[in-house]
Amino acid sequence: MPDQVSTLYSYVLVTDSGLAPNPYHGYCTLAVCKPKIRAKAQAGDIVIGTGSAACHVQRGDQMIYAMWVTEVLTTAQYWSDPRFNAKKPNKSSSIHLVGDNIYEPLDNCKWNQLQSLHFAHDMKRDLSEKFVLVSDKFVYFGSDSPTLPQNFVDGSECLIKRGPGHRTESREEVIAKFVDWIEELGGWSGVPGNPSNGVQDKLSVTIGC
Repeated sequence: MPDQVSTLYSYVLVTDSGLAPNPYHGYCTLAVCKPKIRAKAQAGDIVIGTGSAACHVQRGDQMIYAMWVTEVLTTAQYWSDPRFNAKKPNKSSSIHLVGDNIYEPLDNCKWNQLQSLHFAHDMKRDLSEKFVLVSDKFVYFGSDSPTLPQNFVDGSECLIKRGPGHRTESREEVIAKFVDWIEELGGWSGVPGNPSNGVQDKLSVTIGC
C-alpha cells in the first residue's frame, strides 16, 4: 500500500445497513452504490462516509466509516474471488443478509442478481461502473460513530459533503491530519460498531445509497 494518500473521497450515507459499505469477513468493500467513487478511487485512496440526521443515520458531523483502499477489482473478479464468497448474501444471519457480492456474470454480457437488499431497479445504477473497492485497512463505527473534529466540519479543511454526490480532498496536509485523527481514535481497527439501521429496518424498506 502506498504510504501517501492521493485522494480522499467523502460522501453522505443515506442508509447505514451494512450493505454499502460492507465491513464484514475481514474486508470493507464498496461493491454497490456510489458508482462514481467506485470508478475513480484507486489503491491508496481513502473513502469516508458521514452521517445524515435527516436520513436517521447518526448526525451529519459524524463519521460512519473510513476505508483505505487496498485493492480495486472488477465486479466479475469480485464474484469469482474465493476471499469474498462469504459476502454473497443469504438469510443465515443479519451479517450474511447484507452481503454485497450480489452480481454473477453470465454469458452475453448479462448479470444475475442474487436476492439481497438491492432489487432489480438498483441493478442499472450498481452496474453502471463495474468496480469494487476493497480494503483490509479500515474502521467502521456505524451507530457508535465519532464526531469529526471541527476543522473537518467547517472552514477550509472541511471534509463533509453536503447533499448528494461526493467531494474530494487532495491536499496532503489535510489528509495527514485526518489520518492522525484516525490513529488517535485507535487506528484502522476493523468493525467496532454496528449499523445504524437495524435488521428490521433492512427488511422493511428499500435500501438507498
